[in-house]
Amino acid sequence: MVRKWVFVLLSVILVAVSSGCRLTWKNWNYQGVWEQEYDFAGQEINIEGSNGSITVNVWAEPWVKVTAKWSAKVDAYQFEPEIQEDESRLAISSTKRDRHLSGTSYIVSVPIDAVLKLRSSNGAISVSGDPLESLDIHTSNGPVNVSSAGRGKLTVTTSNGRVQISNWEGEIGCTTSNGSIRAILSRVERGEYSFITSNGEISVAVASDSQFELHASTSNGRVGTALPGEWTSQPSGTHYHGSYNGGGAKLTLSTSNNNLRLLPSD
Repeated sequence: MVRKWVFVLLSVILVAVSSGCRLTWKNWNYQGVWEQEYDFAGQEINIEGSNGSITVNVWAEPWVKVTAKWSAKVDAYQFEPEIQEDESRLAISSTKRDRHLSGTSYIVSVPIDAVLKLRSSNGAISVSGDPLESLDIHTSNGPVNVSSAGRGKLTVTTSNGRVQISNWEGEIGCTTSNGSIRAILSRVERGEYSFITSNGEISVAVASDSQFELHASTSNGRVGTALPGEWTSQPSGTHYHGSYNGGGAKLTLSTSNNNLRLLPSD
């Protein structure tokens, strides 16, 4: 009986290899790559994946390049994303109704000053390169890394993943659960900046000459700062509400079961 099962298993492997398919032992998935380029003169770009990561590079070219690495549950699978395109908007998404599609990871290059919206599940999202106009990220069970400058609003929503942000110049709203948040910013003097998590440390670095009003709270941690400017009262304890260098922007930090730290970025 053992020899019979071994023979059957080897036969399945030989058939898969001879047909040019790549199999993963965990899910027996078939894998492939889909690529496309778009001459796009608009501004809004939406990318939506499932069970996979999204990696974006912001470049100086006036066109969009998209690579999708997909995995499926059946042989000879033909991957075709849903595409919506007009003069102002380009939207590409994996087909949610396709029960044969296991997951999709996207690698995308987009023009400077794009309005970018990214959606995924069970995967990391990373954005780097030249400045964007605005950026809206939503994922689950994955980390987020943003190292692209932007003049508009940055919105990050994730669960069970850490968030790292650097170089962003506009307002920020960041929410996660069960993950840390680390942000390195320049001078903060106007607008709203919100960093909220549960069960994770929050560390935010800003220029020493920043001006803001701080609202900070944690349940099982401490509020601390290494900023050398003038406070209405030195941050300490588990809750703090006060101003730095006379106030200006609104800065909110909130977590539980961990610490909150403010550091100089210069």
